[in-house]
Amino acid sequence: MMAAGTSLYAAAESDYLHIHTQSGWEILSLDQVDRLTFSNGVMTASDKDANTLGTYRQADLQEMYIDETSGVESVMADAAEATLEFDAASRSLRVLADGQVDIYSVAGELLASVPEAKKGESIMLGSIRQGIVICKSGNHSIKAILK
Repeated sequence: MMAAGTSLYAAAESDYLHIHTQSGWEILSLDQVDRLTFSNGVMTASDKDANTLGTYRQADLQEMYIDETSGVESVMADAAEATLEFDAASRSLRVLADGQVDIYSVAGELLASVPEAKKGESIMLGSIRQGIVICKSGNHSIKAILK
């Protein structure tokens, strides 16, 4: 199979590439991703120095998009039933109920959004810059520290 590459230029600092596979979502920061290469049924995301950021079997790919971030006025939390769990060791969220998942900075800036996350999927946050983030799904929100 012929390898084809696409460079991702002019990405804003807070834009992210969302990759949805059969096992869940992975979110990669576009200030790190320079190239997507397809070869032998595998998509490889790499940085400008050709270091691999992630590999994905094409057969497992379900959806992929780049979001343009925008601000949010406030993030409200209430005593709603939990819809997310955070795992600090893997820097990932586990989706407990179908719905949109949004990730915000503590200043209220929308960092990333997964519009149709499904129960049981995971969302990898490994590429989101370190710090405290607020993860929201439905009426449930949690704070997570990304180290």
